[in-house]
Amino acid sequence: MKRFFTLFLLIGSTFVGYSQNYNPPQGVSEFKTMSSKILNTGRSYSIYLPKSYSTDTERKYPVLYLLHGLYGSNKDWVERGHVKEVANRLINAEEAVE
Repeated sequence: MKRFFTLFLLIGSTFVGYSQNYNPPQGVSEFKTMSSKILNTGRSYSIYLPKSYSTDTERKYPVLYLLHGLYGSNKDWVERGHVKEVANRLINAEEAVE
């Protein structure tokens, strides 16, 4: 019985590595507010930061501006348009530069 249990654990443990998904490093989405003296109010915006943004401080990154429209909010492209997931997928597939 002890041999059977040991053999079962040995065989079962070989498949553990196959069951784990590979999760490449991901960028992050942040929601921020900037104050405007001219408008006398704050303006909310969302920003996607690629995974190397915090470590590569000298690098200049390309910018893509996405406007939400009349009745939207700054979170629309992130929550409904899935900008973070799309950007991460394109960067990891090397279809877009980080």
